Amino acid sequence: MKQTKHLLLLLLAFILSVTETFAQAVGTDFTVGNIKYIVTAMDLTTHNNTAAVSYIGGTGAVTVPTSVVHPKNKETVYITESKEYTNCADGVTSITFSEGYTTMGKGCYAKSKNLTKVTFPKSFTTMNPGCFEANNKLTSFEVVSGNTKFSTNSDGWLLADGGTTLQAYPTGLSGDVTIPNTITKIAPTAFNVCASLGKVTIPASVTSIASGITTSFLAVGTYFEVDDSNPNYKSVDGVLFNKDVSELITFPKDYSGSLPSGKYTVPSTVKTIAGEAFSHTSTVLKAIDLSNTETISAQAFDYTSGLEKVTIGPKVNSIEDGAFLNCEKITEYIVDANNASYSSDEGIIYSKDKKTLYLCPIAKTGSYEIPEGTVTVKAKAFYSSKLSSIKFPSTLTAVEDQAFRFSSISNLDFGTNSNLSSIGSSAFGNTQLTGSLTLPASVANLGSGAFNYTKLKDVHIADGSKLEAITFQAFGNMPEL
Repeated sequence: MKQTKHLLLLLLAFILSVTETFAQAVGTDFTVGNIKYIVTAMDLTTHNNTAAVSYIGGTGAVTVPTSVVHPKNKETVYITESKEYTNCADGVTSITFSEGYTTMGKGCYAKSKNLTKVTFPKSFTTMNPGCFEANNKLTSFEVVSGNTKFSTNSDGWLLADGGTTLQAYPTGLSGDVTIPNTITKIAPTAFNVCASLGKVTIPASVTSIASGITTSFLAVGTYFEVDDSNPNYKSVDGVLFNKDVSELITFPKDYSGSLPSGKYTVPSTVKTIAGEAFSHTSTVLKAIDLSNTETISAQAFDYTSGLEKVTIGPKVNSIEDGAFLNCEKITEYIVDANNASYSSDEGIIYSKDKKTLYLCPIAKTGSYEIPEGTVTVKAKAFYSSKLSSIKFPSTLTAVEDQAFRFSSISNLDFGTNSNLSSIGSSAFGNTQLTGSLTLPASVANLGSGAFNYTKLKDVHIADGSKLEAITFQAFGNMPEL
């Protein structure tokens, strides 16, 4: 009996030990002082323990230390990076990263209200895109002497590659900026939502500027001026293009050029509107004519706050998913009658044969009945839509990912004799759907988070359903269910 009791106690001790070790495993959080960390490596044998910063709290000047002692196992843990999208408290005015810190994940330290300065150690080697977005008080970076990757200039800009790459421009600086001819490359998101920037002058030496989702110039400036001898880029009326003006890279956030009645007509040579090209553009831009444009990239127009009317020209043949996101004042899309790929109906963009619904203006309100014959609702077609009620046709077979996400719809009518077979991930996530919902028997595929974060009280699955599984969080985070 004593031996059995002893074995049980040993087993219990082992279970507690394993549980404690698991609690400190890779991916778990812990806090020391005002800084929160996440374990990235934990080896109690070799003591090769590392962690990433996941939140910086406190006020005033904050130093991220080289290492900390884990509060549970008392192991020394070395701080080597910041987890992507890490932020800091509003009261933090400066951050100093200590020796051993090497990597900053994408999207870190955005919209920090009082951050003025950031200091990097000589061990720092990697900054991912999207960091330090819209920090309106950030005026300087500093790099400890001896860093072989990064440096700063006398204006506090973060430079890389021996000073030839402009890695990050302090987003709190104001006024006009002239990029020196020592710079050959402007890194992705180097200018990341600068609220008070004026004219940007680009020299002939700059031969690499990122375009697209991680554009070098995200929501900045009043006017671009490119040296005429630059081999790769050109400015036309203050707008930034590639050299042959076939791609529109960036339209200035606070454009100071001429906009008759708030309308901008894209030059006839432009074939592509790059991602984020019109991101966060101020209310001065109210209408756009896409002229001979062929491709409108994803998020080309994102938070274009004043845009009300969009004219799709005859040559547009590719409108990528989410091309117009968070443009809350758009009331209609007008498609040229000679366009071979698209058409419009009540201001909504369809394919020419009306089988695919591509895009609904966010500002359109009330109820809408999708017409019979429509087969597919494309991804993000009604993203953030102000419509309150939707009725589907019997011909509809697919609602793609995030098609109605963040929309105001509170009532969804699948209609009679539904043939809907596929509902994409987050298709109706974060909407105002309420009351009861009966999922048609025809639905066979239900994406993850399809109805996540809605206010539905009852969900019924019709008799004879073809649905084989309820995917992850398909009906998650629904407190009224």
